[in-house]
Amino acid sequence: KGLSYPDITLLPKLATFFNISIDTLLGYKPQMTKEQIEKLYMDFAQKFATQPFEDVMKQLEQVKNEYYSCYPLLLKIVQLYVNYSKSIEQRDELLQSAFDLAERVRMHAPQIHLVQEATAMQGVIHLLKGNPEAVLELLGTEPDLDYGIEQLIITAHTMLGNVGVAKEITQISIFQKLFAFVSLSIESLLIYVDEPIHFEKTVERIEGVFKIYNIPDLQPNAAFVFYIKAATGYIMLQQQEKALKMIKKYVNTCEKCVFPLSLKGDDYFYLLNNWINRHGQVMKHAPRDEQSIKNDLVREIESNPVFAPLHEEEVFQQLVKKLKRILQ
Repeated sequence: KGLSYPDITLLPKLATFFNISIDTLLGYKPQMTKEQIEKLYMDFAQKFATQPFEDVMKQLEQVKNEYYSCYPLLLKIVQLYVNYSKSIEQRDELLQSAFDLAERVRMHAPQIHLVQEATAMQGVIHLLKGNPEAVLELLGTEPDLDYGIEQLIITAHTMLGNVGVAKEITQISIFQKLFAFVSLSIESLLIYVDEPIHFEKTVERIEGVFKIYNIPDLQPNAAFVFYIKAATGYIMLQQQEKALKMIKKYVNTCEKCVFPLSLKGDDYFYLLNNWINRHGQVMKHAPRDEQSIKNDLVREIESNPVFAPLHEEEVFQQLVKKLKRILQ
């Protein structure tokens, strides 16, 4: 008569009779689809920028409680927390919540790629919290060898006559490894400040790669990080003119950017867009809202204590004004 639910002990028998799971019988869906996860991420990215922190966290808590075994969703929430921790006062609380969620994924997710991603995110969180020893304990003191799995897959597709697939995977692999190389090179810059000649050569070679592969257009964020790091290195080497040149390139890159920022291919990586589209909006678009990104782009120059020696320089002041005008 629809006035009550069946005895809980009957649920397994009913599910077996109808050849469905108990979750399906009760109308409960413990997993979100990829599209639902993407939409939720984009919605909450906007909420972090416009709503009080406590309100957004309460809403996310409800989502987590309902989908606590949806590990791809939990990982996206981890990424959301990490991406917004820089611009929120409750930074430590947010990073700890991110770490705890990543730990749940690492301990319970059945898919190895989710475990690996969760482990990497915990490494990022350790660094953001200033715990380098914890990173080495988590990941080891040396990286594993790269066994070239992509090359084996490409060769197999070629042997099977799937040339189109082989081309696409080749472009995807080169693109990912290119930016891994660029990112590693940029991160190594400040390590070599005590070797000025090597530092200068590293700057020159990174700029060479930027020119050959059109990096500022393909991935502006990589260019932003490089110009800030290079300018920082030059300040440490007391070469203010070269630091100002790097800041000028930073501002010029901002001027050429089309907002909102998005991941895309070009006339060389012409097969990239299908791959990007297959992975949805979260991969295609920037992980934070447009205004937060613009605010940080200005803050990196105007409020960065490293650039205090440049504050009285007219060139620096003009660059800051130009940057604000571009991004307002």
